[in-house]
Amino acid sequence: MKGFIRQEWRLVQRERSLWILLVVFVVVALYAIYNGREAIQREQASLMCDTHQRKAFLDSLEQVARKEEAKLVSLQKPLEPPAWGARHPYFANMRAAATATLPLLNLSALSIGQSDLHIKERLIRLDSEQKALEQDESDLRHPLKLKLGEFDFAFVIIYLFPLLILALLFSVMSGEKESGVLSLFGVQPVSLFEIAKRKLLLRAAILLGVAEALVLIGVLWSDARLEAGVGRVVLLMLAVLVYGMFWVALVWFVLSFGKSPAVNALILGACWIALLIVLPSVLNGLAEVLYPLPSRVKYVDAMREASVEAERRSAKLLEQFYQAHPELAKDTLARDRDFAIKNLLAMEEVLKSVQPVREKFHAQRAQQAEFIKRVQWLSPAIVMQQALNTIVGTSEERYAEFMRQARAFHQQWRRLFEPLIFQRKAFTSYTQLPEFQFQEEHFAEVAKRTLVLLMLMLIPTSLLTLGAFIRFKTYSIVL
Repeated sequence: MKGFIRQEWRLVQRERSLWILLVVFVVVALYAIYNGREAIQREQASLMCDTHQRKAFLDSLEQVARKEEAKLVSLQKPLEPPAWGARHPYFANMRAAATATLPLLNLSALSIGQSDLHIKERLIRLDSEQKALEQDESDLRHPLKLKLGEFDFAFVIIYLFPLLILALLFSVMSGEKESGVLSLFGVQPVSLFEIAKRKLLLRAAILLGVAEALVLIGVLWSDARLEAGVGRVVLLMLAVLVYGMFWVALVWFVLSFGKSPAVNALILGACWIALLIVLPSVLNGLAEVLYPLPSRVKYVDAMREASVEAERRSAKLLEQFYQAHPELAKDTLARDRDFAIKNLLAMEEVLKSVQPVREKFHAQRAQQAEFIKRVQWLSPAIVMQQALNTIVGTSEERYAEFMRQARAFHQQWRRLFEPLIFQRKAFTSYTQLPEFQFQEEHFAEVAKRTLVLLMLMLIPTSLLTLGAFIRFKTYSIVL
């Protein structure tokens, strides 16, 4: 059998089409890595904020506020905030607003996914929740709806790598069968299944080895060595290996029917179109039909109507506030300057009015995501894209965690400023303002989600291999 493998390797070396296609594939993959790297670096640059500049700005505001407070103390005047200025808490909330930013990992260059559609930077101030309602739902499509966006390494692996496997393996066995060479194997003391396995695996090993080498090049080129860690790199290589094995198993199964190379090519081409293009679109369409999202127009109209109604009722809302807090209603001069309280009351009214529409949207989107999770095993493209996004940090789960942390930080911001505004107290602690820090999820959680997704590909891979083994028992070596 060693002689058979050596002979097969000599034949592989003479297959000029294999090496030409490999070179083209490597060039395209390298360009995809470069393109993804450039896209991520552009976005990282746009998100980069000058923390030193912000610190200097906050220092200057605090100095102004402290000087005003010292002057009031020297004149023995009340330390209540002015109508506007550095000591007014609403002024501080607006001018010193924090920013919640989702950091982009360098490794994300390998699988941008739909991360370029997400809003990764959110201004945190008292009215940001109302403004974020429109941003939060700015894209009312299902996250699996494919988009012709950045050409990245994930696109090459998910769509072009299977084509390379199909193009180079579809004629294995069937070509020898047509030429009559396969009949010579009948005298060999080895089964046709073993012959097919070794012929396929030799070529598949070359293809998978090139793909794994490209993964390592992508990690190094993206400057993600330290950031990624060994665990994420291993998961990336494992994901590419499992995905490639699925397509090799599919070729193996199709070859076991003993059809001609032309028929094999037609069947495998149809499988590629069905599994990678048609099926994801059908599943996405079913998700939208079964769980339709609320109309974008109705959502915006509800926001506008709620804002107009809150503005119309602002005087009444303020009067109700004074009735609930009579101790604040005594100071007529202060009441005339209570625009901040008025704004906060109107904001609460708007949020309360649009809450039903917002809850319905989130409920429908959650049902869409749950539906896709139940049927995603039908398409290796969906499974692989989600696996890659999970590993490199562009997954929907990571973005959802960022949104959760941003909302929690916004609540912290409200707890800081709202009591000062409602109690008419001054603010001077600019340098002690909280800053948003995104807490990355543990690698164990990333590994768990990734391995579950890879299992969804290993199951059909095993079934296809088993089917090929059974069918090769009855494989005919003649036309």
